[in-house]
Amino acid sequence: MTPSSDESPESTDAMIGRRLRTLVDRFRNPSKLDKTGAPKPWTNQEIGDATGCTSAYVSMLKHGKAPGVSVKVTHAISEFFGLPGGALSSSDELYFQDCLAVVEQARAAAIPYSASDLEEQLALLRQLRASGHDPSSVRLLLREGAALGEDLVPLMRQFLQHELTRRDRSTDDTTLRFEA
Repeated sequence: MTPSSDESPESTDAMIGRRLRTLVDRFRNPSKLDKTGAPKPWTNQEIGDATGCTSAYVSMLKHGKAPGVSVKVTHAISEFFGLPGGALSSSDELYFQDCLAVVEQARAAAIPYSASDLEEQLALLRQLRASGHDPSSVRLLLREGAALGEDLVPLMRQFLQHELTRRDRSTDDTTLRFEA
């Protein structure tokens, strides 16, 4: 949870901890299943082994108790979970949430993705937002597409083109009305 306007701003360490807990909660270890067959969370040791950190340091990060975290560490952790390197430490919360949505969509739909695919989807999300669409509704579109097993990049491109064309027509109609 991000702080409300009447609370003090969240420290960078606390933000990284909150985001890391979110990643651990949402992106589970597919190779380790619990009794019900659901993937188990990644352990601090597994994250540490993959990113060059100790399990104790990963625990400190999760709890916002690791001051002065290096860019190298935050990039390694972001990339471990399939996000762009700067996602974990970005000051832009919307960017982090968009990264989560795009990666969740790709994983849920079992669509292989690369860093360039991810960046393309993030750019499309920024364009949709710039065209006046609520970011939460755009992320909902991604989640719904993931549930259907669809790759939404082509759909997002078509939707964006449609919206820009519709906006251009609307502007032209308004202009014509004022000129008449």
